[in-house]
Amino acid sequence: AAAGAPSFDALRGLERLALGGAGLGRLPGRLRELGALRVLSLEDNGLVEMPPEIGFLTQLLELNVWNNKLATLPDSIGGLCCLTALRAWKNCLTILPESLGELAALRELRLECNRLAALPASLARLDELRELHVWSNCLTALPGRLRLVELRELHLEGNRLSALPDCLENLVELLHADLRNNALEGLPPSICDLSELQRLRLSHNALSTLPDSLGQLFNLRELHLSHNRLTALPQSIGELASLTELCVDDNKLSSLPESIGQLDRLSILRVDRNEISSLPECLGQMSSLRELSLQGNLLGALPENLRQLAEESGLLIEYDIPLMGYEDREEASASSS
Repeated sequence: AAAGAPSFDALRGLERLALGGAGLGRLPGRLRELGALRVLSLEDNGLVEMPPEIGFLTQLLELNVWNNKLATLPDSIGGLCCLTALRAWKNCLTILPESLGELAALRELRLECNRLAALPASLARLDELRELHVWSNCLTALPGRLRLVELRELHLEGNRLSALPDCLENLVELLHADLRNNALEGLPPSICDLSELQRLRLSHNALSTLPDSLGQLFNLRELHLSHNRLTALPQSIGELASLTELCVDDNKLSSLPESIGQLDRLSILRVDRNEISSLPECLGQMSSLRELSLQGNLLGALPENLRQLAEESGLLIEYDIPLMGYEDREEASASSS
């Protein structure tokens, strides 16, 4: 040890060790002697590997190794039986050990901004996991049997997923699913069994249809479907009784279903840049609406009841003013009579 630096013997009772940004480069094998550690922070060090001795830190609750140069994690990481948070974002991870599934106490797993093409099948065994962040990787598929019964947040945006596994109904506590910027061509019916889901973000995919049973998501508050290939919305969308925000801009919709008028809590509706030529009458009766965006469609003048709703409720409507709008035609009609 360097002069004046504490020896490992003096650190054996240490519970928190913060070495972020210390320019370590590598970790000594004697790290195993710090068996009382609860929190180990090693972020921002340029580490290219973790020593296998890390697995001896069996009291560890939090391991922070983000913003390093790790290409993988050691198999021995499965020995961290008390670990509740593993934060390893912004590394060079290309593969993960199957032993990851042995982290029975894990609640938070942060692996975003790496180079992962797959997740280990053992991930399905993380029964206590609450948050899974794997966005901005290279995933093309997910493990076939996701049993993550305690999962609340699932972040998979910015990958290369073309399909989701059929067994999503196991994610019974899921509140937030972010699947933006993938290549999804369809959704499994089981996604409609996620009865606790509140936010579902599917923008920038290749979806052409939605499950007819979508209305079963009765706790859903936000549904983002922008930049897909949708030509119609299912009638069951009117059963989403908790929905407050619906974004379907940049699709190929030619109309909106009449059932949309049943969405009594909807405050934001964005349908810009579709192929809509007429609007359902029910829109003019949706008093909860606060923002309605209709630009880039094939609409003429707004229906009178929608104009009246805007005047009475303060509804903000964004749309392309036709060459001859409603008022212009009324004036032309009056002058010719």
